[in-house]
Amino acid sequence: MLASFLAAAVALLPVLLMALSEIFASPSGGVALGEPDDAGYRGAGLALAAMPFLYIAAVPVCYAVGALLLSFRLLRFLRFLGGASAVAISLGVGIGVLLSASTGFGLSDVPASVAVTTLLCLATVLPAASCWWFFAVRPHNPSLRAANNTV
Repeated sequence: MLASFLAAAVALLPVLLMALSEIFASPSGGVALGEPDDAGYRGAGLALAAMPFLYIAAVPVCYAVGALLLSFRLLRFLRFLGGASAVAISLGVGIGVLLSASTGFGLSDVPASVAVTTLLCLATVLPAASCWWFFAVRPHNPSLRAANNTV
């Protein structure tokens, strides 16, 4: 369970870093009246305000995905990351298609939306999976070592 709490925190680090980099960056673009556009600040503030709720949602997801990968007996680090990559790619494609379907831009934007969401999913899932494996699966874990010896 500890691995799920830590992995959720690690999974949200890229979102936190993007929000903080937007806050500390100079405003880009302008509005019609020549004033600087503050959409980046508002988006970063929204991301920071949503962070506790995202964390609460990410903990059970990390636990479910980690338990799923363990049920497939993916105990080695690279196999565990491969399984996590498959989950991330599936999530990225699904979310990208859903996000692009709601816009009226047509089918030409679907590949870009899928690519961006897949990269974001990979950027969050792979560090979280590494953290989860380190705390829950690593070979020093005696309960898993005993399970491996009996099978």
